[in-house]
Amino acid sequence: MLNTATITNESEPQRERRVRIPVGVAYGTDLDHVEAVLLGVADDERLVLDDPSPRVRVRGFGDSAVDVELLCWVNEAVLRGRVSHRLFKAVYAAFTDEGIEIPFPQRVVTMNGDSTDIPSPVLESTTPAGVDGEQGDD
Repeated sequence: MLNTATITNESEPQRERRVRIPVGVAYGTDLDHVEAVLLGVADDERLVLDDPSPRVRVRGFGDSAVDVELLCWVNEAVLRGRVSHRLFKAVYAAFTDEGIEIPFPQRVVTMNGDSTDIPSPVLESTTPAGVDGEQGDD
């Protein structure tokens, strides 16, 4: 066995290439609204082809988000990087405008056991002179 890697011919005969824009949205978000916003973003990008038409797919349920993906096509493989860059920026701006949250992972740490084993921080007064009504030594 020489190689198990898949080789993709990015030249002729088919020049069109798919662009994938994965993004997570907060649980509880209206997915129909997300789909409409993503399709609007693709429609506004002049380098995205109309045929085949862009589409949105829900890909799964992540730890912090519902995973969705915008799928669209460009007419040359060399355009994928530029179009991906533009689409990622446009998706971020559109989600911000529409109030659609892109969540980030959050972890809750629960500590079990005797809390007396945990040292308490020593707090010293750091009140600046003059704040509590007393004058400083200046």
